[in-house]
Amino acid sequence: IFAVLDYYDARGQVTYFDNGEYKVPDRLWDSAKAEYCSIEGINMHIDDSSEYVKWFTTPYCRYQNTVQDCVTENDFHINFNAAPQQALDEIENIISKVQYS
Repeated sequence: IFAVLDYYDARGQVTYFDNGEYKVPDRLWDSAKAEYCSIEGINMHIDDSSEYVKWFTTPYCRYQNTVQDCVTENDFHINFNAAPQQALDEIENIISKVQYS
């Protein structure tokens, strides 16, 4: 499990305020998942926002809850309504195509 706040708190990069709020610099917050994926060698990132995709070198799939599908920037799809093995096969297919293109 990865939490952006915990990641930067451990690095001493969070400012906490007396009212319980906190602040992580926007650039750090926006690039945290991409950095983590790169450091940890994660092959695919699935997210419900396209806001952070510009930071990624790892394949990024935008999850759409309404259709339970995600789409990569190369228009590859992963159908989460399908059997788990089919979804895993789709992910493996995407990763292999991205690595060799």
